[in-house]
Amino acid sequence: LGIWEELDESGLMSPEDRRRLNQSGLRVGVAGSTLPWALTSLLRGERVQSTPSSNDRAEARRKPDGSIVFGTQLVLPEGSTSLIEIPSLGDSLLIPAGHIAGLKHGAELRNARCMFHVSTAEIGDGWVVIRFLPQIHHGEMSVRYSIADSGEQLPVRQRIQPLYEQQFELKLHTGETAVIGYQKQDDWTVGRLMFQRESLSSLNEQVVTIELAAVEAVQGQKSVTVKYSKY
Repeated sequence: LGIWEELDESGLMSPEDRRRLNQSGLRVGVAGSTLPWALTSLLRGERVQSTPSSNDRAEARRKPDGSIVFGTQLVLPEGSTSLIEIPSLGDSLLIPAGHIAGLKHGAELRNARCMFHVSTAEIGDGWVVIRFLPQIHHGEMSVRYSIADSGEQLPVRQRIQPLYEQQFELKLHTGETAVIGYQKQDDWTVGRLMFQRESLSSLNEQVVTIELAAVEAVQGQKSVTVKYSKY
């Protein structure tokens, strides 16, 4: 994808962390409030690929040039977390032996979905640290009982395989946009699992864009608003 040539990849994290992510097949770049041409072109043609969850809101917004951009708005109150799902091809994932801690013998994961577990921390003057923990959700949906102030809750969950070796964080300023995608490697990687989709007739590469839209205080509690899209 041509968008990587116009993004800042070197100033986001230490060289060691960047090397670790790249070796895992993950690539991360950031654009300032003025988006480069290739990323703007991608945004203009975007379509939301998943149904927003309860704290997401799909919406259309008009950019200064008059074009309509669709995105999913995610509001994260201070101390909360959320999930961003990466669209997958098929309902199972094949994990080769020796590539994921906790699955050292490999596995075929049924009803599998790749996710980013996302949390934020506001650090002042419009700056926010966003933490990403890749996860694989798999197996049959199960109901787990829990008690909350509003009464008995019935959350539906799958098994979760966290990928701690591939977790990372980004420091973004309001208006900046991060792009997460696939760093090509010869061997099988987590990045290939999450962002490359192969069918009988094509090989497609996906990316996720995340814009830090706002940092607000409501009734004394800080909340962070991001807008994300998947291509």
